[in-house]
Amino acid sequence: MTSVVVALTTATVTILFVYFLLCAEDYRWQWRSFIAGGGSAIWLLIYGTYYWLSRLSLDSFASTLLFFGYLSIIATINFIVTGTIGFLAATWAVRRLYAAVRID
Repeated sequence: MTSVVVALTTATVTILFVYFLLCAEDYRWQWRSFIAGGGSAIWLLIYGTYYWLSRLSLDSFASTLLFFGYLSIIATINFIVTGTIGFLAATWAVRRLYAAVRID
C-alpha cells in the first residue's frame, strides 16, 4: 500500500514539474524528470543522517561505516526506482499532451 502511494505521489509531482518546464518552453525534460522523481532519495539520506545523530549510539567506526554504506545503497536504489517511475509517468503525460494537439 505504501509503495503505491509513493509511486502515485512521485508520478504526480514529476508530471507537474515537467508540465511547468514545458510551459516555460524548456523542452529538455527527460533527465530533469528522472532527477525530480528520484529526489526523495535525498530526503532519505538526510533522515538517515538525522537518525544516526539523534537515536543511534554506534560505538565503533565499522558499525558507522556499515550504517552509512547500507544507507547509501538503499538511497541509490530508491533514487533509481523513483526516478524511473517519474520518467515513465512524465513520458506518458507528454505523449498524451502532444497527441491532443491538433495541427490544422
